[in-house]
Amino acid sequence: MKVRWALVSVMVLVLLLSACGGGGGDDPAKPVKAFFDAFAAMDSGKAADTVCEQYRDTVKSGLDAAFGFFKLAGEDAKIEVTGLKLKVEDKTDNEATVVVTAGQLKFSLMGQEDVTDLAGDSEIGSVKVVKEGGKWLICDPSMAESLQQ
Repeated sequence: MKVRWALVSVMVLVLLLSACGGGGGDDPAKPVKAFFDAFAAMDSGKAADTVCEQYRDTVKSGLDAAFGFFKLAGEDAKIEVTGLKLKVEDKTDNEATVVVTAGQLKFSLMGQEDVTDLAGDSEIGSVKVVKEGGKWLICDPSMAESLQQ
């Protein structure tokens, strides 16, 4: 049971700290949505593509490890993101903050479910995004720190 809670905690932290970027024109919130979609699909490559170059490899390897462990639980292991709503704050030409205003993250693992409210989470409910190569991407040192092995 402790392993399950540890995994859920790591996955929630990874999800919200990593959430961001990957295109989306001039709307920093669109790439955040793309990250959540990739996370729910347990696609570490697509999720890592939404992160700035400085942290991309760390995010990819951290998600590979987390998703690999999660997938060991079998076909009943699922991640769902529902009701996601995002708000852009403090936007400049090259930086912005994307805040999760609504949504839930649901983990199903070994017959157990855990649902986390994403809105207002002090640890992961706000993400710094920057423009890199013309794309909005997350670039937050706390994300990389949470994923280092």
